[in-house]
Amino acid sequence: MTLKTIRFTSSHHSDYLHATLIELREAINTAPEVILLDIAACVASPPWSILAIDDVLRSRNRETKLITSANSPLFGPDCLLWLAGDNRIMVPSGYLYIPLVAESAEDSEIFGATASMGNAVEVLDRAYEQQTIASAALYLRGMHETVRRMSKFLPVRELAGREVPYAELQELYLIGGELDAFLHNLGSTALPTPTPKIR
Repeated sequence: MTLKTIRFTSSHHSDYLHATLIELREAINTAPEVILLDIAACVASPPWSILAIDDVLRSRNRETKLITSANSPLFGPDCLLWLAGDNRIMVPSGYLYIPLVAESAEDSEIFGATASMGNAVEVLDRAYEQQTIASAALYLRGMHETVRRMSKFLPVRELAGREVPYAELQELYLIGGELDAFLHNLGSTALPTPTPKIR
């Protein structure tokens, strides 16, 4: 079995995020049997950076299995990287915090107009701190796309705007088990793919 481990820590630093993209591309080009993406978060990464990493992950060969391991709670866009795994592992103290934002700019009713507008105002406030309205629009479009992709794995309408703990993620069949057990049982066999439970 060939295993490639990549460690990712949430960040706002473009150089680090670009280096992660390069590392992932190089790993995928070697076509390992398994890629282990080890994720830790202390902040929410920018949505467009996470979307770019997700695009690279989705470009891998079908034969390459992706295990995503969360070693901390994950916030906002970083949740998408964990969800992208064929198998997902998380420390018991971990949780996801799904952003409260519409799945698209046109679909503001997914969470209700008030909730969506409230979140947009928060996004705009953050962008004003960055001194540009254009970045606010770009950030919001990135969040729309991030949440849209997350909705393929879990019911965002029910879960957004709060912590989704380990036990609830287990109920949704999003957590596959322990990392050591996965690696021990891999051998030359394919990993089972848990089926997300959409209520």
